[in-house]
Order: sequence, then structure tokens, then C-alpha cells
Amino acid sequence: MRFKRLAAAIGAVLLVGGVATSAYAASQLSANTVPADAAPNDPGLNLTVTSTGLTNAFSTTVFYQQCWRSTAAPFPGAPAFNPDTDCSAFNQLIGNIDASGNASTVFTVFNGNEFLQGDWACGPGTASNPSSAPTIVQTCYIRVVPGTQTNVAQQEFLAYSYVPRAQVPEVPLNILLPLSAAGILGVGFLVARKRQHHIPA
Repeated sequence: MRFKRLAAAIGAVLLVGGVATSAYAASQLSANTVPADAAPNDPGLNLTVTSTGLTNAFSTTVFYQQCWRSTAAPFPGAPAFNPDTDCSAFNQLIGNIDASGNASTVFTVFNGNEFLQGDWACGPGTASNPSSAPTIVQTCYIRVVPGTQTNVAQQEFLAYSYVPRAQVPEVPLNILLPLSAAGILGVGFLVARKRQHHIPA
């Protein structure tokens, strides 16, 4: 039975940034954060992944996958990293590596519970059954692998965090009303002065 520990606050202590475990490539994300309240199809969940130096003797494709942890982010009591259980079998795609070893793709991460396994979540997770609450983390990873999912020798992990969306502070109504009144009085004063300058002698 795989690791099931609830870890809602663990992501805050993880460093944000790319964690590369491959000596063969260097990949990066267009942003290291996504909105924690993003709904499906929110453009804020779209991250561009760019890679250089991708090499694989058997394939010209690159595999992308969303994971809740990486080989560099173990948890106490958890088994070794396993892409079959620590990454999403639903949210993954395949891109192409050009002749120079470069690749670029837009990868859309999900916000909430993993769709198929349901026992881990990125960002605000939910659990219909409290006794089987998912592992919830605020820092997740995009796994980049030349060739196929099983090529763990060349895998990279790019970290990103779920953060609250920036909000515009609200101005109290008791401040807005006096300001509005002052504005109206100011306009009236200017109109009155203009009329005085136009009174015939």
C-alpha cells in the first residue's frame, strides 16, 4: 500500500525552482507559480516547458508528466520515488525533440485531486471520505523524460508552487462616499467660477 500521509503544508518549505537530476539536459518553466484557486481551463495553469540538450539513442520524443513529488523531495516513511504512483497517469503528454536536442511545449497542470488515482492532490485538494484523505502538497513537479516514462536515468523535475491569486484591496464604503461628495462639490465649484467669468459687464 502506497504512502498516504496528509502533507498540506509541506510544499511551503520546498524550494521553488527546477530540480534537475539528469546530466544530459537542462529544462525550465515559464513560471514557477500557478493560482491556487484556478478552475479548469484557467490560462494560469498553462506552463511552457523548454529544454536543451535532450538526447536519447532510441527516440526523438520527450515525455512530460505531472507529479506530486520528485526523487529530490522524499517524505519520511515513503517508499522510493515511483512514477507509476507519484505521477499522474492522466495528465501527461509527448513532445518532439529537434535535431539540436531542443524541445518546447505548453503543459497544463491540474489544480486539485489527481483524476485517476485520487490519493494525492496538487494545491487545494478535497476528499469525499476523510478516512482516505489524499496527500496534499502545495509544490508539485513537471517530470521531463527523453524517450519513455521508464527512462529514469535521464529524468528531470521542474518544481512549481500553488499560491493565492493577487487581490486588489477593497476600499471601505465610508471612505468612498466622502470622496465622491468632495468630487461633486469640486465640479460644482469649477462650473460656478466659469459662469462668473462669462457674466456680461
